[in-house]
Formats: sequence, C-alpha cells, structure tokens
Amino acid sequence: MNPCPVYERNSKTLFLFFITVPVGVSEHKQIHKNKNQARLCYITSKDIGKTWSHITDLTADVIGEQVKDWATFAVGPGHGVQMKSGRLIIPAYVYPCHSLNCKPTSHAFAFYSDDKGSTWHAGKRMYGESCECQMAEIIDDEGNSTLYCNARSTSGHRVEAVSESNGEAFEKPSSAHKLTETGHGCQGSVFSFAPDQAPEKTWLLYCHPTNPSKRTCLGVYLNKTPWDASGWEDSKLIIHDGPSGYSDLAQCGDGKHFACLMECGEITRFSNDGEGRGQGSTLTAVRAFISAMKRFNIKAVQRTTTKQIFPKGFTPDTAHTIHKGFTLDTAYTIHKGFTPIAVVSQPAQAAVTLSLHAPASPGVLSCLHANYWNEKQVRIDEALSQAAIGAQRHNEQFAEKRKLIIAVWTNKNAHFVVLMSLL
Repeated sequence: MNPCPVYERNSKTLFLFFITVPVGVSEHKQIHKNKNQARLCYITSKDIGKTWSHITDLTADVIGEQVKDWATFAVGPGHGVQMKSGRLIIPAYVYPCHSLNCKPTSHAFAFYSDDKGSTWHAGKRMYGESCECQMAEIIDDEGNSTLYCNARSTSGHRVEAVSESNGEAFEKPSSAHKLTETGHGCQGSVFSFAPDQAPEKTWLLYCHPTNPSKRTCLGVYLNKTPWDASGWEDSKLIIHDGPSGYSDLAQCGDGKHFACLMECGEITRFSNDGEGRGQGSTLTAVRAFISAMKRFNIKAVQRTTTKQIFPKGFTPDTAHTIHKGFTLDTAYTIHKGFTPIAVVSQPAQAAVTLSLHAPASPGVLSCLHANYWNEKQVRIDEALSQAAIGAQRHNEQFAEKRKLIIAVWTNKNAHFVVLMSLL
C-alpha cells in the first residue's frame, strides 16, 4: 500500500517504498484498536523498473520499539525526493498513541538516508495535525537548500512546514490559507523545479482538487516564492473538471514539460455532487456499470426480485430487522429504503460494483459485519474489502458457494448506506 518511489542518481537505483499489512486489516481498524500492524518495506530496481529485488523490511531497524506506541503509519503516497546533498527523503505520517484509550491524531514526518539508501532513519514528527504529505527541496537565490512539506489536513486548509535540518525535524507548521482542503481532506502533490531564467532558484507546483466540499476540479497551483507562506498565486490551472482525487506530479525528461498522474473520471467512487447528477452523467454511469458487470460477469438483481434474494425476515422495507448470517453469530440491522443492485461471488467483482455507486464523502456504513465494524462509520472501500474477505472465508470454512449481496440506500445528501450479506 501507499507506493512511494525515489531515484538515487549516483548509484542509479530506484527505491520503491510501501507499507504492508495483514490481509483484511485496514488503517481504520488499526486506529480503532490503537494497534499498529503496518510494516515499512521497500524494493529496488537497477534497470528502471524492469526487474526488482526481494522485499526489505525496515520496521525493526528504522522504527524500532517506538512502533509499539503507534496506532498505525504509512508512507506517501507519491514520490520521494533526493536533495542536492544526496539525502534521500521518503514522506510519511503516523498516528502516535501511548494508551488503549487515546484518540490518535496524525502527524507528518520523513524517513531519510545519507548513504545512498544503505541505512535509513526516522525524523521527528511535525507539531500539530497533518496527514498524507509530499515534500520538495526549495532553493533560494543564494543556493541555500531547505526541505518543504505540504500535508493533508482536516482543518480546511493544507498544512505547510519547512525543515532546516532537511527532514530530521520540521519547524513552524502553518495553515496555507490559499490552498483549500477538500471535505475531510485529500492527498495532494507538490514538486519543485528550476525556471529557465534562474537555474539554481526553485519554484513550486502543487496539485489538488480545488472544490472545497467535494473531490472535483483537479487544479495546479504555482508558487514562485516558496519561502513566502503567501507566495501561492491566486489563479490556478484546472486540468480536469470532473471527479478527481489523488495525484502525483513529475517533470518530464526534456525539462520543459510536466506530467500528472491522477485519479479522475466522469463517475468514480471519489465524487458525488450532493444534488444529483445530470442526465448525461447518469447515462454515462449506467453504461459504465453495465460494462463493468459484463467484464466481471456480475449478475444484476432487478427490484421486482428484492424479496426473493434477501434471507427470510430480511427486507429493504423493514426499518429494524435483525437476522443471523455472514457468520453464525453476526447480526445485521437493516435501514429503510435499501435497493439491491447486484449479487457477486468474488471480492474483485464486489469492488468494481461498489466503486460505481460510492459517493465523494467517505460514506456511512452502519449495517455491516459487527465483528469488524461494530456499527462504526467507516470508509466504503475498507468495509467492502472486509465484507468480501469475510464472505470468502465463510465459503472456505463451510465448503459453500454463497454470494455477496450489495444494496444501496440514498438520503437527501446523496450519502450511501451499503449493506453486504450472504445469499
């Protein structure tokens, strides 16, 4: 999870950092239980990604005993940085927690290496709430170098900070009032480059959804004076009008062009306008849904068969019906207004089906596997993954081939409540 590549120019080695977690363990679950299960790992390539080394696990050597006081952590996602000094930088964030009853808050920090990636170290956490981040080296007119960090936040604006120690610690984090966050926050990308007229001095590019309430309208911002907290220009370039999410900026080999890898589309699980889509978008959604169903061999369920596909005593018109299913002792509470949309047999099919119906917000899932979620509000993708895995394990344990039911309910705010059960 959370890929974060960085290229070491002297040894011509590409490092790809990421975290690993046990199957079915989400970030939300780790934070809820205040128990980290993530591991810090990387692989390397000497031929620009054609072949890769075996996995190296750095958790014990780099994080050590302090990992016991972390609810969870992750790197990136997005690119790392090699500074002109040679130091390699991997942006990261952590949810520190020193007791079972604490409510952890995320903090950005950096992993760094000064010996071409042979050994790595963990920097100090940034003061104040900050989450997924990217970093860039900024250089002033006199050639002085500083590490800049741009981090996701729930405050309504991005968090910025600089590090005079080049990643060992970050001083004076501040809220970037010209860089508005989206909803509960979204990952963003930042990249430094030297303009033609000043080959030593650097400017900054920043990419992020520009809509303050939903993940749409991906824009690129320019800062010609990155040392100045208000240096971001008021105008921005919208590179995608529709739904958009995570992104990563890069400079092309010719030095004259930039590239942006982005999540985007006309319909995605990252976006919903909250007021209903127009007819054109609705038609596009239907076509995409039909195409995905054909590709993954998903059997559609008509509304006229609603009562036939749900177990006995379990109907979408019953406000509070309890039944046993999924596992022997798991109960479900059903909310009023559910409409079944598909019956699937594989986790991948479930993921595709749900991705076509999920909203921009994290979504509300109050009727799920009680052993996993205990009726907490969780992300749709996390809940779906758990439900699909649970269904698969159930079938393996009892040698059955029962299928997963996905049903959707929409309220006036266009949020979705998703139910998963076994047929």
